[in-house]
Amino acid sequence: MADTRSVSTKSQTEEEANIKNLIEKGNEDTKNSPTHDKETHGTSNDIKEDTPVEKVKGPGFLERAKEEIEAVVEAVVHPNK
Repeated sequence: MADTRSVSTKSQTEEEANIKNLIEKGNEDTKNSPTHDKETHGTSNDIKEDTPVEKVKGPGFLERAKEEIEAVVEAVVHPNK
């Protein structure tokens, strides 16, 4: 019995060390990741004051709901597609 306890504590210690290594790698990855310094939302020049609303406006609530229902039905009818 003493042998199984020493093996299980050893594997727990190794597992804890692996977890700590993964956390450190994750922290390093977030430190090295590029950041966006410039705001880009809403700075597009392709929409002017005289652009028609139909070209800017997205789908309405009912149209979007219809699209979602069609997607679900398509997924159920053709699951391997």
